[in-house]
Amino acid sequence: MVKGVGKFCGEEGKLIKAHIIPKRLYYKPEGTDEPLMVYSSDSPGRTEPSWTGIYDRNLVCGVCEKRWDGWDSYAVDFLRNLEKHAEPIYVQGELTFYQADKYDYQKLKLFFISLAWRCGASQRPEFSLVSLGLYQDRLKEVIESKDPDCHSFVDISVFRFDDTKLGRIHLPPSGTRFEGVNYLRVHMYGYIVYVKLDKRHRPYLFQDYTMKSGQNLKIGVRPFKGSPEEKLIKEVVSGNLPSNSFKT
Repeated sequence: MVKGVGKFCGEEGKLIKAHIIPKRLYYKPEGTDEPLMVYSSDSPGRTEPSWTGIYDRNLVCGVCEKRWDGWDSYAVDFLRNLEKHAEPIYVQGELTFYQADKYDYQKLKLFFISLAWRCGASQRPEFSLVSLGLYQDRLKEVIESKDPDCHSFVDISVFRFDDTKLGRIHLPPSGTRFEGVNYLRVHMYGYIVYVKLDKRHRPYLFQDYTMKSGQNLKIGVRPFKGSPEEKLIKEVVSGNLPSNSFKT
């Protein structure tokens, strides 16, 4: 532990080794002792082993992390075992989305909201493309209230790649826009999570895939082959990564 000022509570004390994305949402084949490999966009071709994923020693104290521990545990089980919680829906023989009719809306949405706050608060280089501005403090208000709908600016939409291996490679979170509306995009465990941080209404393409209280949850399925993510991952691994690849 190190001493410092927690970014959530603003108080000085002992800070913990805190994961931004939960450790169990980094994909690692069962039974393997091999570490995860971290590729650097600053030094193309350079890799570093990681046994636990990305963590931040200067983020929060233990008391603050306990605020979202339960949300993390629920989300890890839900996302790692999606077939247990949701039914695959096929359209003309093709897997199109998963539908969860019964799930804990509050816990899952608060997980994604707390994840967005962590991405924005961390000073780790892997999260350097995240700048939430005034929404950083507004997300904190939502977390403190434990009411995922206390602010209307935030929406959550979730998609999953059809590739169960390569699609689980992580890419740095970054900001993006759809029809001029601001979103934070986070890749983890084969999912692409879009967090709307904008008071404007959600774009049409997210209408059917936005979490809503009292309604079933649809998680869209996207092809990994031919996607911008596949192209980017190949460039990272080959060392031919353009300097502005993650800036969208």
